[in-house]
Amino acid sequence: MKKRVLTVLLSGVLAAASLCACSTSGENAIETAAAVKEKAEEVAENVTEEDVEKAKEAVEEVVEKAEELTTELPEYEYPGPEAFYTVLYDYVVKEMGKNSEGGVAIPDIMVTGIDESDKEDIKVYGDFACYRYTLNGDTLERTSGGSYPGCIHIKNGADGYTVTGMDMVEDGSNFDESVDRIFGDYAADFRKAYADDAGKENVWTQILANYVAANGLDIKYVQDYGWDPIKLPAENIDSFYSILDGVDEGGTDVQAVLGSITYMGGLYISDPDNDLMFSLFRNDDGSVVAIVTKLGNLYYNVVQDMPSAKLDDGREYTQFTVEDRTFGYNFGDDSNDPFVVDENGKVYAAKALDESAARNMVVKSLTGR
Repeated sequence: MKKRVLTVLLSGVLAAASLCACSTSGENAIETAAAVKEKAEEVAENVTEEDVEKAKEAVEEVVEKAEELTTELPEYEYPGPEAFYTVLYDYVVKEMGKNSEGGVAIPDIMVTGIDESDKEDIKVYGDFACYRYTLNGDTLERTSGGSYPGCIHIKNGADGYTVTGMDMVEDGSNFDESVDRIFGDYAADFRKAYADDAGKENVWTQILANYVAANGLDIKYVQDYGWDPIKLPAENIDSFYSILDGVDEGGTDVQAVLGSITYMGGLYISDPDNDLMFSLFRNDDGSVVAIVTKLGNLYYNVVQDMPSAKLDDGREYTQFTVEDRTFGYNFGDDSNDPFVVDENGKVYAAKALDESAARNMVVKSLTGR
């Protein structure tokens, strides 16, 4: 009787193993099948009451594991309506996702700058990561994938947006050189964002939370191998992607504001202890708006006065005050290189700020992102 019961139970174990092997691929299925084989061999050596109970537990454990492994995760689709970002996210999933196997590929895109000055070659700078996940209960487990910093080129043509190529940052000792070469004026913004682990985690988990919400999944955590699970934040699809719709969550028509202002100029300095950047815009009514970012802080207001001043060496510059902080600048000419004077009166050599980066500052002042 014991042998018959054991035979039936082992049949159940092997059936569950077959289910796992047929319904999954990769290391998970192989490991599960190996575990099943080991349990079956253990209980088959001696037929005792204890072994029958072990066999029962083995069946229950393997069937439970099989149910987890056979739960399929839906493929990733960008949850917003914007054609531009749909094309970008789709490219990252297909191109970066093919470098790994097993589970669903979900992008982790951190855009640090966009140059839209040439519609035939829109340059999107950032880190374009893509990772694969399997489901374990209510947790997404990150199993493989990688990060791919660089610049993706997108063409806005008669047939809509298309990705035309990508310049990828090199690994190892060539990393810094290739960042400077590929990112150019956007290198400082990239380095700052790339070094911000907390900021990168926020983007990563938010994209996953929005994927879960968009697909109606009952998933609460994400876990990387060897690390504790991280609770996913609440979904914020409407506000997270609202900048792309042109309207922020407070109702401000971002695109209308961008269309009503004229870029006057801006400068930035590359100093890790004082990453000052400013831009000046003229409104339709003639007023001037100044926006300043420094060490993660954002300041902006309508400028009331822009007096001239001189450095000790005789160089002239223009002053403006933002939120009780007075800054100065000289855009440079044939005899002088551009420079910025910070609110403490310290002078820094500066570089011209690209208009697209300046307009990103406007968006941030309107949306907080």
